[in-house]
Amino acid sequence: MNPEPEQRAPAVKRIGRYALHREIAAGGMATVHIGRLNAQAGFSRTVAIKRLHAQFAKDPEFVAMFLDEARLAARIHHPNVVSTLDVVAEHDELFLVMEYIQGESVSRVARLVAARGERIPLPIVGAVIVGVLNGLHAAHEARDERGVPLHVVHRDVSPQNILIGADGIARGIDFGVARAAGRLQETRTGQLKGKLAYMAPEQFREKEITRSVDVYAASIVLWEMLTGKRLFAADSQAATIERVLYSELQPPTDHVPGLPRALDAILARGLARAPAGRFADAREMAGVVEACLGVASMNEVAAWIAAVAGPDLKKRADLVAAIELESEAAPMAIDSVIAIGAAPLLPPSRISTPTLPPLAPEDTDDTAATTALTIAARPPEVFVEARSSVVAPEELPKRSRRRAFVAVGAFVAALVAVAALAASTSTPPPVDVAMPAPAPAISAAPANSSSFHAGEAPSAEPPIVPSAEIQPAIKRAAAPPPATARPPAARKKPAGSNLPADLPSERN
Repeated sequence: MNPEPEQRAPAVKRIGRYALHREIAAGGMATVHIGRLNAQAGFSRTVAIKRLHAQFAKDPEFVAMFLDEARLAARIHHPNVVSTLDVVAEHDELFLVMEYIQGESVSRVARLVAARGERIPLPIVGAVIVGVLNGLHAAHEARDERGVPLHVVHRDVSPQNILIGADGIARGIDFGVARAAGRLQETRTGQLKGKLAYMAPEQFREKEITRSVDVYAASIVLWEMLTGKRLFAADSQAATIERVLYSELQPPTDHVPGLPRALDAILARGLARAPAGRFADAREMAGVVEACLGVASMNEVAAWIAAVAGPDLKKRADLVAAIELESEAAPMAIDSVIAIGAAPLLPPSRISTPTLPPLAPEDTDDTAATTALTIAARPPEVFVEARSSVVAPEELPKRSRRRAFVAVGAFVAALVAVAALAASTSTPPPVDVAMPAPAPAISAAPANSSSFHAGEAPSAEPPIVPSAEIQPAIKRAAAPPPATARPPAARKKPAGSNLPADLPSERN
């Protein structure tokens, strides 16, 4: 029997500074993936990345709504709301980076509990609903940078958008269809946003949308968690809308004997068809529910979710651990980073010097040498400038390359200057034309002068004398143009010269 072929890990997609790994959830607007942030200095973090569906990424209205989600969610700071960390636009796609929560949605948990023939304990229900209501209240009270209320309304509160974390905290997610003052785009007339079975009657009637619709939706979630049944869902969308608008509310105690009777009154108020008949805000409803059901502690909720969804949570935790281990074992394969000064110096013979445009004045700073070393040893993916900014190769500024080659040219010029300095120390032989007395040879540097290499003692050796082969060339290069021949005695003292008027004739 042939062995089974080895399963290859799916290719990792790079988006900005994030690695996009396996898909863990999908919705009507986007998919959610496990992601990995790999930054400099070894910093890394596991995140959840929401990827807008390709057909929506080309629709300006959906793109604006997707960006709104990030803008609004970033203003909400509460333990019961999943934090939004970043937005990435790349390759005609949009990605929303969120805090990764190890947990399960209420919809998934409800199915697992129903499959076991059980119901969710009342203190667990209380903890989840109270946490979600507190998070919604924080969203409703969110303000912009100037302190002006944003009037955020989630409009899509549902079991799919509530997570019960393995840490015992319930969190609300997905403000993708939220509506607030100052939105970048407005919902088209007659277009519904959200899940029909969790929408308030005024949303169907195109009435004013307020935070009260979130209280209404949270009340539906509470009813379904208590009974284990759907409240308004029907076989068709039309039937669902009709039930929301006209059906008579059934108290939860009619479906589950033994529930506190106070729950009937709480849900009758939360599910009032007129917004004025509901709770004033989500915080008020949270206080009433907590007083009626009690609230389990974080540890109790964590223990319960582990007992219900333990295998699924462990499977996902193992997946995340494998991704983290892989990224830690080979971080440079995803995002190579070079520390300035750590790159090896290549010999001049390994450095090419293509023709470049003239160097601008602002490019002639003293960072050129360091930049040259970094360019010579950069990896194919990422380049680190002398100012420690990460730049992709295709975005590398031309002036950085010019700095590199200016540094190489400066090095070559320095070698030429040293050779010329050494040549000037030798006394040339006499020539036929009269010349001023040769300048004295340059003496060795004094003991307190700075050396060419930092920390190196000054050299006490005599100047280097050029070899006999190059002396004629030096003589011809140093000689001035020959003067017009005339008798030496007839010469006149040059103007401004301190030499005598008559010089003795010079003969070979």
